Amino acid sequence: MPHALRPSYFRSLSSSSKDKPRLYIALYPRGGNATSSTSNAYCDSYHWALTIGSSSPSRKDPATQYHLAHSSTSGCLKARRGSAHTFFLEENALAEDTRSQDAMLIRVAVAKVTDMELAKEVLRSLRPYGKGERFSSCFEWVRVAFSALHKEPGCLKTYFDDGDWLWIEKCAREYCKSKRLQGRFASHAATSNWKAGEVSTFNAWEMQTILWDPGRGVLRGYSALIHEDQAILSRHQSPSWRLRCRMTRISAGLPRECRYNVLQVRKLISLPSAMEPTVLIVGAGTFGTSTAYHLARSYKDPSRVTVVDRSPSPPEHAASIDVNRIIRTDYTSSLYCQLANEAIQGWRWNLDVQQYFHWTGWIVMDEDGSDFSAQVKRVFAKRGSLAVEDLGLLELGDRWAALKGTDTAGFSHAYFNGEAGWCNALAATANVMAVAEKRGVNRVTDEVTELLLDPDGSRVAGVRTAKGQCLTADKVVLAAGAWTSSLMSPIEDALHISEHDRVERQVQATGRVSAYYHVSQEEADRLTKIPVVLYGEIGEVIPPSRENRTIKYNDSRHGFVNTITTKGGRRISVPVVPERDQYDVPASIQEETHRSLTSRLMPHLTRGRRADYWRMCWDAVTPTEDWLMCKHPHSRLKDLYLAVGGSFHSYKFLPNAGKYMLNVLDGRGNGVEKDRAWGWKDGETLRTGDKRSHSRREFNDLVKSSLSYHAKL
Repeated sequence: MPHALRPSYFRSLSSSSKDKPRLYIALYPRGGNATSSTSNAYCDSYHWALTIGSSSPSRKDPATQYHLAHSSTSGCLKARRGSAHTFFLEENALAEDTRSQDAMLIRVAVAKVTDMELAKEVLRSLRPYGKGERFSSCFEWVRVAFSALHKEPGCLKTYFDDGDWLWIEKCAREYCKSKRLQGRFASHAATSNWKAGEVSTFNAWEMQTILWDPGRGVLRGYSALIHEDQAILSRHQSPSWRLRCRMTRISAGLPRECRYNVLQVRKLISLPSAMEPTVLIVGAGTFGTSTAYHLARSYKDPSRVTVVDRSPSPPEHAASIDVNRIIRTDYTSSLYCQLANEAIQGWRWNLDVQQYFHWTGWIVMDEDGSDFSAQVKRVFAKRGSLAVEDLGLLELGDRWAALKGTDTAGFSHAYFNGEAGWCNALAATANVMAVAEKRGVNRVTDEVTELLLDPDGSRVAGVRTAKGQCLTADKVVLAAGAWTSSLMSPIEDALHISEHDRVERQVQATGRVSAYYHVSQEEADRLTKIPVVLYGEIGEVIPPSRENRTIKYNDSRHGFVNTITTKGGRRISVPVVPERDQYDVPASIQEETHRSLTSRLMPHLTRGRRADYWRMCWDAVTPTEDWLMCKHPHSRLKDLYLAVGGSFHSYKFLPNAGKYMLNVLDGRGNGVEKDRAWGWKDGETLRTGDKRSHSRREFNDLVKSSLSYHAKL
């Protein structure tokens, strides 16, 4: 590629700037127990600083150290916990000869400084109280300074950007750890092959150790890549695309054995535990549990994953929690048909969920004018499926005695698909989470009250809970289902996000009801073998098991929302639970469900008896009924990921949904079709693709109708 046509970042570290001062991340010893900055805000057992110094030992350029200090020697951790220490920015001149900086443990070169005065101006502006910034640790200051320098045009020549901090941080930690394990900081280091005056230095963009060779005064280069720091290379988290391009260029000019090591960095998918980003999952429903499960299977250290929900697993208010949920592959979308086929294999053969699946098949009754069956058959035909068996409406009662008396008025035909069935969702969800916990995933029972921004307001750092806990992580997955808008609204207000760009436009909390009838043991023995029945768009009935002896009717037609006005003046829908008992279903809803569904489908079971209980189920419904599984697009909500939008059809994907969420977290994506379907939708897509044809009445209006209904009795 001609030099003039190469992107600026390929030219940025050209030979013309080889003598420019370097920007280093420097680590110094500090007392106290080590902690992980990626899971809390305290600094660790290192003292972090930035230094600007020469690029080689042959140069005698002035070197300067910048770091956050405080008036006490008790350490940053104590200051963070409430001691009244005064923090201040310290700027120190270092010895010109970098080899004599003995107190420094290691340093990592991250950029070339092209405008020294501008760099100084940026760093000096980050005084603890200079512009309202309040830094609680030396680590936090270095992180903010790294970002600020990379955002300032003309200040640096670098392959990194401000979003690469996590990679740089882990690089420094792992490099220092490797030197400690090699005995670099031991008391006998001076008498070993280590040179006491050398500062171990790692070049982050060249991916190699740089050490002064005392005998010749030159840099040791690529040989160190193999012999000394091979472990470091194999541990790095995938960095930005820009740096991956740089690795490709480096590897082309290396000896073959070195080239392999560099390419390993780019190809790395399963990261060793020290490099795996911490993940906080908010919500233990379908998406949250599945994501935790797959992280537990892929992570070498699953303890870096935390799940928080207000209830123990399975969470009692989640849409995924019920005695039975339908498992089927029948979709008019090839995408979801394929996903459902993948999921159903999990229900059949995965030992973690297999025992909860009841393989009964299901019957689809198509209403007059509906083309649902025709579309499903076309999708099945494309994948070569012969699972569908057409049925006449009169055949239903003859083939399955339990269906005798079913009202078929308004229906045109039916079909049977033997692949489908149902599962005990309550037990399956609990077991999948238990498997994840057994592997090391942390489970916190507490209600999340707000999302937390980083001190510099550039990313979502974690959550605060009702009990006052602050849970933080490298990446936060919001899998809160119907509670998504209520959690997002305060932070959207704080960031002044417009109405059209709020999550309420993407997903809306919607409620539906189910009626439950207990049956006798004799009835249960007779009904366990009948299929699930889809009664058009009106609803469905799911048979009982011999253990729970409960048959369930789902009302799919009569949905409702609960619109409130937030403190910021926005209108959003939120679940009425847990403030209102989820089993307290308004009488008017019960009556319309009975008229349209329970009195018509298998009426001999409901005639002359009342449902033993009712339940409101709340889920996050998207306009297109696609998932919302993506990174939040707002520039100040970095590291926030969304895994919501079950739309009352997604529990079946418990075995495999989390696998796709991992691809989103890793930045790999799931292919063009899935990324488009599950991504953040623009206004036109939301407007033209809205499939929410069912009524979305206000819950409070239904409550008022119920009061009128009771008054007439």
